Amino acid sequence: MRQTVSRGKHLLTHVDHADRAWTLHTHLKMEGAWQVYAPGQRWRRPEHEARVVLATADRLVVGFSLGILELLPR
Repeated sequence: MRQTVSRGKHLLTHVDHADRAWTLHTHLKMEGAWQVYAPGQRWRRPEHEARVVLATADRLVVGFSLGILELLPR
């Protein structure tokens, strides 16, 4: 992940992978949340509510109950 920026209530997370550049567009609506975890740490919300998991060597970022989730080429 390079960065996340907000545009109103929309979150745009810029992700580079190999030679491709992506933008992950999300919107929390009323129930959504992003949470950060260490690898192996127990999640505070049920797995079935996870819509996306972004991982690095030392962190997991989990988007739960996201109202909008789109992966767009940049």
